[in-house]
Order: sequence, then C-alpha cells, then structure tokens
Amino acid sequence: MSSKLRITGAWPAWSPEVREGRMSSPDGHGRRVLLRILDHVPGDARTLAELQDEAQSLASLRVPGLLRLVHVTSLKGKAALVYRFEEVVSVARVLDAQRVRGGYLPVRICVEILHGVAQTVARAEQEAQSRLDKGFLAHRGPTPEDVLVDGKGGLHLAGLRIQTGPPGLPLVGYTPPEGSRSGAALAYGLGAFAVEL
Repeated sequence: MSSKLRITGAWPAWSPEVREGRMSSPDGHGRRVLLRILDHVPGDARTLAELQDEAQSLASLRVPGLLRLVHVTSLKGKAALVYRFEEVVSVARVLDAQRVRGGYLPVRICVEILHGVAQTVARAEQEAQSRLDKGFLAHRGPTPEDVLVDGKGGLHLAGLRIQTGPPGLPLVGYTPPEGSRSGAALAYGLGAFAVEL
C-alpha cells in the first residue's frame, strides 16, 4: 500500500505552481509537504520513472541547504515534485516586494544569499561527482524562485537534478551558449542569479 497525498492549500510564498499538502503513510502517520507542479512536464509513467530515479540519486546527497525531495507523483496529468515541508519564501517573492516599494535588497544580503547558494551547489556537485556513477548535476538556474529563505535566514535550494537523459529546455539567460552539459553551466547560472539579485 502506498502513501496518500492530499492538497491542503496554495503556497504563494514560493510560487503559483506550489501547493501545500499532507502525505499520509499506510501506518496512519502524516506529514506536511510542499508540492511543486511542473506545468511543462507530463505525468506519464515513463517520465515519472525517470524523475523518480533522479530523485533517489539526489536524495543520496546529504548536503545542507538542499530542500529535501521526498516523492514524485502525477497531478492532473502533470508531474509534481513533493518536498519536505519548510516555512519558506522564495527570493523571487522577496524581490517582488522590494520592487513594489521601489527598493532593493541591501548588497550585503545579496552577497550572503549568493554565497550560501554557491556553497550548496559546490557541495552538491562535489558529492555527486564522488558518489554517483552516472548522470550529472544540473540546474535550470538557480533562479530567485528556486532559492528559498526560512524565518531564521536559512537558505533552501530547490530544483537541482541528477540528469541521466538528454537535458531539458534551456532557461534563457541562465544557460551558457554551449548548453547545460557544459562544465561551466552551474557557474554561469550563479552569475545570472547574481545579476537578478
């Protein structure tokens, strides 16, 4: 018998495509989760199997700062990633709030966020290279929507993937001209993230 997943509400502090939910196990225990619906990814069995393989590889990386991916599922024909619940807000929402007020994040805060994200990506890449025999660490950013901050100032990075198949669609502005399999792809994405900050 498998776990049951129930959507309990929206989580606009991260993204319009994210929902809060509850995952209950066969033994009756439940936990809060965050579900990210991938509008551009079909929820067919083959795609879900590939995403599940990637998720298991990613879960083997014990890197502080990665938002823990716990499950992959299909919702209304679209793939969805289920993350461990954290009280987080995306840097994209923080930047939106600053823009509405006509302000900017202080440079010191931007540098701290960028440093934390770069450390998390570097640790994940190091561990992936040493522990995984196939696939490569990939990210379509990291964009401000993938970088999450909790109430204590802790960073949580979502969206990292261990890719074994062909790369997905490149994200304009975040992918180097030579493509996402380039050794410089993550550094290029971090540079683009710095510019956004």
